Amino acid sequence: KGEFDVVVVPAWAPLGADRFLAMVEDGFFDGIALFRAVPNFLVQFGIAEDPELNRKWAEQTMADDPKVGVRIGRGTLAFAGSGSNSRSAQ
Repeated sequence: KGEFDVVVVPAWAPLGADRFLAMVEDGFFDGIALFRAVPNFLVQFGIAEDPELNRKWAEQTMADDPKVGVRIGRGTLAFAGSGSNSRSAQ
């Protein structure tokens, strides 16, 4: 339980950064819960309390960001996807 701060670095992932900030502005993450935690691997979230917000963002996939040499590691947020250009809300 509790809150955490997120620092968004658009140079690392401009499309992902824009999407994340738009979702924050839209209230998507308000009251959101973590729904999957795997020790020493990942914590997953991305299901809003509001079903309309879930539909809105889950239906809008986004293109992959250009590779800039930033590795996803401890403390890094990233959108999950099921293949190329498939990221949406989680």
